Amino acid sequence: MSSLLYLLHWIPQENEPSPLGIFLKCLPIVFLCLYVLIQIHHYGFSRYSLAILLGLLFSGVGDACLVYAKDYFIFGLASFAVAHLLYIVAFHERPMWWTFMFFYLPYYIVMWQYIVPGVSAKLFYPGMVYGVLILTMLWRAMARITISNKTSWTRLYAFFGAALFLVSDTVLSVNLFADPVPHAQYIIMTTYYLAQLLIAVSVVKELGQTEKLDNMLPSDKLKSL
Repeated sequence: MSSLLYLLHWIPQENEPSPLGIFLKCLPIVFLCLYVLIQIHHYGFSRYSLAILLGLLFSGVGDACLVYAKDYFIFGLASFAVAHLLYIVAFHERPMWWTFMFFYLPYYIVMWQYIVPGVSAKLFYPGMVYGVLILTMLWRAMARITISNKTSWTRLYAFFGAALFLVSDTVLSVNLFADPVPHAQYIIMTTYYLAQLLIAVSVVKELGQTEKLDNMLPSDKLKSL
């Protein structure tokens, strides 16, 4: 509901940047942070839950900076870069599946060549690093999905969340640096909020599985692995 409030009330007005704009834009992320905190309170901390929570917090900072994009775009970019790094930490596990990167490299090269004429010198290198980070996040989320064994729905949610994040940032980049995209802000924010929702919800079973493993006998743990 909070995301709808921003999408339906704030975007159509095209208002000037203001604290109200920050409040409405960040409110969905605040609720997602509270959701993750509730799950942590119930199940306890894990690397996954803590990294997702911190990633959401840095995303909220990035959202606030991008309300004043003319002055704080680079800070917003840096905040989201840290968020992606934290999501990479959350998603990182075996197998590495390095071959997945070969699917992403052509996308990265084509996309960067497409938008680079409109990218300022100040954003050139930060933009390159950011592109690598978001594709690495998607790679690590995809590597957690196995074909031979059953994959939990939460892992699928995390992967789809990472994919939607890439869609959101792709539309944002094209709209800012290349060609105007019709209804760009609606597409960007809808896919962004869905991405963060799916990533946040993925915490539930990760914590539940951790608790289940902690309560197992050592022999049962080996069987489950």
